[in-house]
Amino acid sequence: DELVAQCVLFFMAGYDTTASTLSFTTYFFALNPDVQEKARREIHLCLKETNGELTYDAIQIMTDLDIVISETLRHC
Repeated sequence: DELVAQCVLFFMAGYDTTASTLSFTTYFFALNPDVQEKARREIHLCLKETNGELTYDAIQIMTDLDIVISETLRHC
């Protein structure tokens, strides 16, 4: 029972953290449409270069998006 409880706790903690980060990032984009547009262009360019595949390497290329996520986490 304790193991199941710990697993549920870890799952919910990971889920809640991700959901909160995405919510705050969306809010940040709404407040900063210029940053949103820059991130959108970077995503489209990256997906174009990788034939639409979102791989680990493709994500590493998106430095502007990484900055947005880092800044969002800093403010949370």
